Amino acid sequence: MSRLQLALITGTIAFFYLVLAVIYGNNQYMNAEATEILKNGFAVHYLQDAKNFSDNNLLTLVISAPLRVYESVLSPLLVLILLRLGSLGFLLWALYSYVSRTTLAWTVIIYLLSPWFLYNTHFSYTSYMEIGAALYLLTLVKLRNRPESFMSYFIWSSLHILAIGWCLHFHYSGTILCLISMALMIRKILHINILGLILGSCASGFLIYLGVVAARTNTGMYITHDFQEGYPGFGITHVYPILKSVLYWLRFSSALGQNHLVLETSFNWISASEIIAQFFRIVWLAGIYIVGLMTMLWSVLGNWAAVIEAKGYVFTRNEPESNSGYLSVVSTYALLATTVFAGIAPVLLSSDELNVVFAFSLLPVLLIIDKLSEAKLSRHLLIMSLITGILVIISLFGAVESGNFNAEYNYYENASLLVDSFFN
Repeated sequence: MSRLQLALITGTIAFFYLVLAVIYGNNQYMNAEATEILKNGFAVHYLQDAKNFSDNNLLTLVISAPLRVYESVLSPLLVLILLRLGSLGFLLWALYSYVSRTTLAWTVIIYLLSPWFLYNTHFSYTSYMEIGAALYLLTLVKLRNRPESFMSYFIWSSLHILAIGWCLHFHYSGTILCLISMALMIRKILHINILGLILGSCASGFLIYLGVVAARTNTGMYITHDFQEGYPGFGITHVYPILKSVLYWLRFSSALGQNHLVLETSFNWISASEIIAQFFRIVWLAGIYIVGLMTMLWSVLGNWAAVIEAKGYVFTRNEPESNSGYLSVVSTYALLATTVFAGIAPVLLSSDELNVVFAFSLLPVLLIIDKLSEAKLSRHLLIMSLITGILVIISLFGAVESGNFNAEYNYYENASLLVDSFFN
């Protein structure tokens, strides 16, 4: 595949993503979490000095800063979408020298059009984590071998720690990234510059501090409300949370999206007849489960192959020599870190809370695809077109009729009412 072909595919898929993401964003249900995030951001923008950022944290800054650039309630939504699109840029940068261009094209499709990725296009504490996780993966690639340039070594080390702090600011599931780094450093596969570690730790510590302060001043914030529902080690004592985290890991790289997306599409808009609507619903469920299970099989095969390739490196002193071996080790450690975190977490984790490992869960499938990248390009393009069509249809239904999204919801109107509340 040529660079021009890769650019054309990337641009086309990015366009599809932007259209779908805007539909998702404007059709989102404004639950208590989304309302709280917007109200806090609006309060900083409308009730404080425009030059005063002292009371901001990342959760308010991602709302108030866009408003200071362009006065519209659509600005924070656009920034959310662009940040998530930017995470693709970091992911492609990380994989550019590791896989073929054909695989990079597949990466764009699987990542941007994934039902899991698009379904999280709404205002929540976890929706901003993908860009931090993608940056973190990029630093793992850059720090695999100690950079010869001191400045490069210093910068990538600082960004590595900062990416962890970014994710931890939004949700404590960012701890998974800490566990991955610790495992790779113990294995001496990851090399961190001491000065970069110090600077990154200071910056990350400040971000985490801001998040904790915000949580203490607002008891409904993202950290405190989870811990009130359970206790540390909840996953170990109940076991099921660990098994569910593995299932989420496998499902992330498949077309079998969230249960809300799959099960709550009623098709009542097709016909007033309950029988006809039920018929289309059965066809929809049958189709999505068939496609979902077929792609789930690829996920299982990919993870099995990755574990087999990584087993000679994970618990030994051997260093992976091949690019695929290194990515297999990273994905295996990410899976292990996910299960460990699910065991020590205070509650049963949801898919949104585990989306910090979404990019990592795609690696085994992409490695399988990369081994088939020498096949005829026409075959790849045909299958890409088919998969793109299927994912667009699934995501479009999810955007207009599912658990958290519906054509009857209107973000612009609801957000405008929140803004009006500051002046009435």
